[in-house]
Amino acid sequence: MSEKGFKFSVIMPVFNVEKYIRKSVDSVLKQTYQNIEVLLVDDGSTDNCPKICDDYAELDSRVRVIHKKNGGLSDARNFGIDAASGDYVVFLDSDDYWSSDTALEKAARKLEMEKSDVMLFFFKYLFEDENNRITEYNSEFEKIEINMESKKTQLTDLIKNNIYISSAWAKIIKRQLFKDNDLYFVKGVYSEDIEWSARLMMYASSFSVLNESFYIYIQRGTSIAHSLRRKNIVDAKNNVMKALAMADSIDEELKEAFMNYISYQYITVLNVSCVCKDDIRDEIRDMKNYTYLLDYHWNPKVKKIYMFNKIFGFSMMMKLLSFYIRKVR
Repeated sequence: MSEKGFKFSVIMPVFNVEKYIRKSVDSVLKQTYQNIEVLLVDDGSTDNCPKICDDYAELDSRVRVIHKKNGGLSDARNFGIDAASGDYVVFLDSDDYWSSDTALEKAARKLEMEKSDVMLFFFKYLFEDENNRITEYNSEFEKIEINMESKKTQLTDLIKNNIYISSAWAKIIKRQLFKDNDLYFVKGVYSEDIEWSARLMMYASSFSVLNESFYIYIQRGTSIAHSLRRKNIVDAKNNVMKALAMADSIDEELKEAFMNYISYQYITVLNVSCVCKDDIRDEIRDMKNYTYLLDYHWNPKVKKIYMFNKIFGFSMMMKLLSFYIRKVR
């Protein structure tokens, strides 16, 4: 650590988000914690984003711009990882933003005390098509504490409280982990965070939580979540299967926590399958073979699906799940 404290590398993939990018970048540059670098990875944008990125680099020496051919979100993140020089890496999608100016200052203060490899934090949803309505991901986040005694107790508390989600942008990660463990994202697939977060769980030695809800995750009508197709479901399912394949190599004392992480990702795939616009009956039939994952139900949402499956069977459970999800959407 330098005399200025930990240095954070904020990696921001950029692709055709000129409507959002200024608010996103500004939310980082106005942080009260100054020891940062902002890596804007222009992933072949065809709008005004390349110029906006270059303008920021001219205005602030902490901003570095990488212009590259379009390769997708994972490829852009990987370029950012290779270019990063900070002690810790933070990801921020350039159509989202941080709502707190003191987020990194608080993170640095806690990291100095706990020296964890990975720090998780909380977020809020912003629904654009509902007059920018904002809701907390977890309204109890301020009260949540985890037992720091060991990696086992840390992961147990993280998963039981549904804090260890797959999203890369909900984590602050020691940069050395990427170098030591080839911790890159798989290119060309959706839901790559599922498998990547499983690897991170294996490689990191310690985890902590920053009880701050500052990431604003914008829900747009044109986002992937609103236009799910067969590839989305197939990729998500395959990433769950890749994560599951790691279970045999994980330490025995961590296996129950690991399996509970996978079970939550499994029901997430079941959920999104219900709103897919394509015929994916074959994929759903295949997912039926993995209902044993529901036996790992620390998470209350998983437990509900477990009970429905146990009482009604898989087919009826999926019909009920589909009815519920379409109703709430």
